[in-house]
Order: sequence, then C-alpha cells, then structure tokens
Amino acid sequence: MKHSITNYLSAGAVLLLLSSCKMSYVSINAMRPADITVSEHIQKVTVAERIKPAKGYKLANAVEGILSGEGLFEDREAAPEAVSGLVNALVTTPRFKCTIMPGELLGTGGSILPPALGWDEVKRICYENNSDALITLDIFDSDQSTSIIEGTRETKNKEGVVKKVPEFTAQMNITVTCGWRIYDTLTQTIVDEARNVDSKMFEAKGDTRRAAEMGLPLKREAVKQTGYYSGNKYGSRISPSWIVLTRTYYKKGTDNFVMAKRFVRSQNWDSAAEAWKKELNNPNKKLGGYAAYNMALASEIQGKIDLAIDWADKAYEDYGNKKANYYAAQLRARKADEALLDIQLKGK
Repeated sequence: MKHSITNYLSAGAVLLLLSSCKMSYVSINAMRPADITVSEHIQKVTVAERIKPAKGYKLANAVEGILSGEGLFEDREAAPEAVSGLVNALVTTPRFKCTIMPGELLGTGGSILPPALGWDEVKRICYENNSDALITLDIFDSDQSTSIIEGTRETKNKEGVVKKVPEFTAQMNITVTCGWRIYDTLTQTIVDEARNVDSKMFEAKGDTRRAAEMGLPLKREAVKQTGYYSGNKYGSRISPSWIVLTRTYYKKGTDNFVMAKRFVRSQNWDSAAEAWKKELNNPNKKLGGYAAYNMALASEIQGKIDLAIDWADKAYEDYGNKKANYYAAQLRARKADEALLDIQLKGK
C-alpha cells in the first residue's frame, strides 16, 4: 500500500512563535522511519521484563547495590517504566500491536546481559500472548551524580534597590542503561540486541544548599522518569515515530506576501499558494525566488513531495535563492524517509 507524506503530517502545520525580519517559521508533525526495519511478518509483539535476578545472581546484586549506593530494589521498581515507555512509543503508530507479559522472567538483575532465552520458552510466551515476537528488557541499571552550583541572583528590596543574593542550583543527573532483545519466533533469530545508555538532568534552585537539594525529585522517581524516557527512545529504534520538523517561509516583500501570511496562519495553504504564484514573475528576481521557495513549502505541506523538490530546485537554479538549495536537500531526505516508511508500514 502506497503511503503519501500526507498520511504522516498533522492536520495542519502549527505556527511557531519565532520570526525574523523577513521570514517566519512553521512546524510540522511528521513521521520518521525506524532506525532498523523489523520484518513485515512481525505484527504483534509481547514485551517482557527480565531483570529479576535468578538464583546465583542475588548476592552479587545486593553487594553491587551497597557498593554503588543504590537501593536494592530501586532499579526493579523503575524497570516497568522502561517497558511502559517502549509500549507507549509502539502504540502511537500503526506498525505494531503490543501486549505486556504478566509477571517477570529471570535474568541477571544487573548490568550483565543474561544468556538468550531458549526458543521453546520464547514460543510458549508468544503462543500464550498471541504474538509474533518477544521483546525482553534484559538489563536495567541506573547511576546517579549530584552537584551544587553556587551563584547569585538579583532582587529588589521595598525601596526598589537592586542587590545580589546567593542562589544555589542543585543538579541530579540520572543515567540508565537498558538492554533489549527481540526474538522472532518464525525465523528463530534474535533480530535486535541493543544496549542503550540514556540520561536525564533534574535541576532545582534555592536560597540555600539545603533548599536547592530539597527541590529535587526523589531519586527513585527520577530513575523511573529516566527509565520511561529510555524505553521510549528504544521504541523509535524499532518502530516509526513522530517528530517535529521546522520549516521557514518568506512573509514580507509585497502585499501578496503579507496576504499569504494571513492565509498561512489560518492553515489555508491553497490561498497562500495562489498569492505567492502572483509574485513568480516579479521584475525583482529576489522576490520571485522568495515566491518559488514558498511554493515548495506549500507543496510539502500538501504532501506533494516531488513538486516541492521541483519548486525548491527552481528557486535555487532560476532565481539564485541559496536557502532553497538546503531546503531541496531536506525534501530529498523526506522523500527517502517516505520510501522507507512505505516498507516499514506496508499494508498499514
């Protein structure tokens, strides 16, 4: 099934609050292809958590937790958030149907990747959950670092006198390592084995060190948030995901550009294009280039990627608009992404 770009654009482009003297910006919600292409026959996946330590790993994990300063069950409490982050990433696009396996599978419980599951167990889990593949979270390991930065801020007293007072900034950086595997029951192959390291910074300010530290979230909550973020990022590795693209257009030059800007604000791209067309033969070649560039944007918004490339090339080659050359490269990248999306979302 052929997918045009309009299938992956939002209902309309949302104007950003950014502008320059002659240009404005629009943002487009678009879909990007996954980093890897998972076989088409994998349509339903089951996600399982596998960080509960098996016999023989429990003591090592307890020692590791004591030496690193981690709570013994902190990572185990946060691991389901990584699974939720992955699942929520997968269900926002039509690529996969997804279920979470009840309970836990046994693994190492730490930063060591456990041996792969046996295929009999994988097939049993997939059969019980009516799925084509099993995704396991095999590693969930977190680290924390905290620092206090001392500075000053300006404040006014009742008399309006400005003075500097101490201000402290507490920063807590949480790093999470997640290990994932995807088991394909049809081919009995592991189609992906990835170890991702992701970080989130949490910050709070206060008039004293203690006040700044108290403004930070509890470490276990910060680990949960970082775990969710990491799982969500892994989702974009194996499934198409939504992104925001920023595009520019010329808003000034003649009355037609000013009129077109009002049409853009109301998402009336047909009328905006009609206004820009009137400037293509403007004796001022620069303004003609502005109009051709804007026609490329209108075409992209309407899902006409090949026409958008033609207009961008015309703006550069016929009118000498240098920005259009870069825009044409962006459009060709979009066209390549669209072709890959057609493969990854075949039949969707």
